[in-house]
Amino acid sequence: MIMPLIGLGQNATLSTNKYSKDDMIIDKVFQLREIKNLIVNQEKLPDSLRSNIDVMIVQKPSSKNPYYYFKVGYNKSDIFLTMFQFRVNSKFIDEKRFDKVIYILIDSTEKFIPLSNWRKTRKQ
Repeated sequence: MIMPLIGLGQNATLSTNKYSKDDMIIDKVFQLREIKNLIVNQEKLPDSLRSNIDVMIVQKPSSKNPYYYFKVGYNKSDIFLTMFQFRVNSKFIDEKRFDKVIYILIDSTEKFIPLSNWRKTRKQ
């Protein structure tokens, strides 16, 4: 089941004093260097070509599945283009080193691997 777009784009601010786990995840995702790079690259484009970078929470934890599953991508008015797919165990959301407990989906194998391992294979 796909959840509605739950995202705070890179320019959004929270409109409520209540700070949920969803909000915490979104904030931490925007601190990942991969997402910061997406934002920087978007800012270099002319206004007519820019998109917001947003987070879409696709699945929340349940009694059978402890993971948040979410996508990060470009959000235009009529399309969401996924750039990264992540999951994180809800027990580890409070970790200071969020990048050590988050997993990234590798499209070619359709498996999640630790983000730290994926980074070793790429130049970031």
